[in-house]
Amino acid sequence: MSLTPRMFENGILLGDIAVWRAVMEIPTSDARATGAPAIGDAAARWQRDLDARLDRALGTGEWGRLLPTLDPALAHDPERLVIARRLHGLEEKGLDVGDLIEHALGKGPLPIERPASALWWRVAGIAKVWQGWPPAPRAKDVWETVTPPPRRRPEHEHLPGYGHDRHGPSIGF
Repeated sequence: MSLTPRMFENGILLGDIAVWRAVMEIPTSDARATGAPAIGDAAARWQRDLDARLDRALGTGEWGRLLPTLDPALAHDPERLVIARRLHGLEEKGLDVGDLIEHALGKGPLPIERPASALWWRVAGIAKVWQGWPPAPRAKDVWETVTPPPRRRPEHEHLPGYGHDRHGPSIGF
């Protein structure tokens, strides 16, 4: 897990997850924050509470928990929390993410490598998330053409002459 205490107020949630992982003997190789689903009512209830608190802290909403249930490959993809946060953002903007995901998964099975990124690619294509990018220039962002200053005269026109003329070098006479 790449969570830091600064992500959570006073590190309480991170401490609770660390204790949970130690008590449940979750191996460090398991990328899931609370490990495999717990057996027993009390343990399952506590695990759901930890997962919900983690989802709120990470801003993933319910998608942090739902993605692993949609496809077995998503459960082991470390990028699923990033995708869950993006899906939660789409949901907050008013899009029906459940319908988008159903349509995306209907296009065929997800690849074994990087399934979360593949799911996001499909969802973004269906929702046309990238429309409007790059943003149109604002009215005050108008480019102007600047003309360069006129070129200087060549150096030989600025050099003083050799004779005694009025504009040449003199000793003051």
